Amino acid sequence: MLFRRFLLLVLLVTNQALGEPVPGGEVRVERTERALACPSEQALVQAALAHGAAPPTPSSTPLQVLVQFDGDQSSLRALIRASGAKTGERVLRTEGADCAKLADAAAVVVAVLLDLVPPEAAAAFDEPPAAPPSAEATEPEPKVASPSPPPSPPALPVMPPPRPPAVAPLSALIRGQGALTLGFLGGVFAPAVDVAASIRRGGWEGSLGGMWLASRDAPFSDIMGTKVALSLTAAFGEGCLALAQSQRGRWDGWWCGRVAAGRLAGTGQGFDHSRASHSLWVGAGPGLAFRLSITRVLSVRASLTGLVTLANHSFVVDGYGPAFDTPRFSAALGLGPELSIL
Repeated sequence: MLFRRFLLLVLLVTNQALGEPVPGGEVRVERTERALACPSEQALVQAALAHGAAPPTPSSTPLQVLVQFDGDQSSLRALIRASGAKTGERVLRTEGADCAKLADAAAVVVAVLLDLVPPEAAAAFDEPPAAPPSAEATEPEPKVASPSPPPSPPALPVMPPPRPPAVAPLSALIRGQGALTLGFLGGVFAPAVDVAASIRRGGWEGSLGGMWLASRDAPFSDIMGTKVALSLTAAFGEGCLALAQSQRGRWDGWWCGRVAAGRLAGTGQGFDHSRASHSLWVGAGPGLAFRLSITRVLSVRASLTGLVTLANHSFVVDGYGPAFDTPRFSAALGLGPELSIL
């Protein structure tokens, strides 16, 4: 390390004694240990001369230019001093350890001093050349920093106007289901068919439809060979609330409530006086529905509905008593397609 610093000192002394000749004067370069990556005199002069040609009539007074490269851990600096035909001083700085940009800037300033390029070429640098010292002043006048303008208040963010709440689209659907029922016509299973038209918006759905049950023969045990043919046709209204839905809308589940009213018919067969009797049937109760989308238009719907009969109705055989009593509870399990028409 000592030997290296000794060589550096020898180079500095030698550089101070000898300079690189240029048209109209000479250029000397000094580099500290932290600025060894900066150009030498020959390289800096070649870079300066590349910016233009020397003036045809050089000044009679020689020009001496001293360029001192120095640096620290985060930046590099070039101090350029001119004496002789021109006098002045300029400081150039750059961040980092790369001296390429600083060397290019120093070459331009040297070219301006040698009248190789017009003075406007150096106007893009950070600091203007220092004013030549006067014979009377021995100390440079302190620079008075101009007051900086007050910071402007931060601009308030422009908030977009509130969007109106999105209205869920209205959908219209029709469906048909085959169903297996229990309790409508007694304690046996009976097939049924129901159809309905529905209006859906968001998580709500309302339906109006009808249900038809296949007729059933109920034997009258008190008289051999007699029976009562039973049938039921009803209309219903249903309201559903969405319980769950997949993210892509492939399936959804609903909680429903249904009210139904219909015509319960009983016709005696094998009696001395066979006649038909009709009665109003009314029931209400909860239900569950599950829908699986096949396409945008076609879905498969499954439902389970339980109804409580709101009144008891009986068909009575004269002299014997009831041949059929309306069950208190009934249920229907349905499955079928559903089409979206809107």
